[in-house]
Amino acid sequence: MEQLKVKHTKEIDELKKKHSQELAKKQDKKPQESGDCGHEKIITILEEKCAFLETEKQEMMYLNDVMATDNKELREKYEQLMTELSMKEAEWCEKEEQLNMKLKLQWGEKYRQWMEQTEKQIADLQKVNQYMKEQLRSQAPKDD
Repeated sequence: MEQLKVKHTKEIDELKKKHSQELAKKQDKKPQESGDCGHEKIITILEEKCAFLETEKQEMMYLNDVMATDNKELREKYEQLMTELSMKEAEWCEKEEQLNMKLKLQWGEKYRQWMEQTEKQIADLQKVNQYMKEQLRSQAPKDD
């Protein structure tokens, strides 16, 4: 048992020694409290980038508002123009109907005038024809 005790004591001493060495290595690797490990530089860079992005976000929101206003105005103008176009199309359709009716009336009137003139010419021709027949009868030799 004495041997085991000595053996364990040696192992314990070796483990203590190894543990002390590992602690020393870790303490060497740890940054010193007063030393700069570089995280403040990274934080500063990230804060600057965040401020830049916030400014950019504000600019984009402003541009978005401007474009939304422009879009609203253009949409209103579009609606106004479509309303005007619809009204003009209705007027044009009405005028077209009126012109078609007027054209039909004019053609009807011209046809009526032409028919009156033609009937008058026919009546005149019939009178001339009748006159000529009478002249021919009156000048025809009389057969006794």
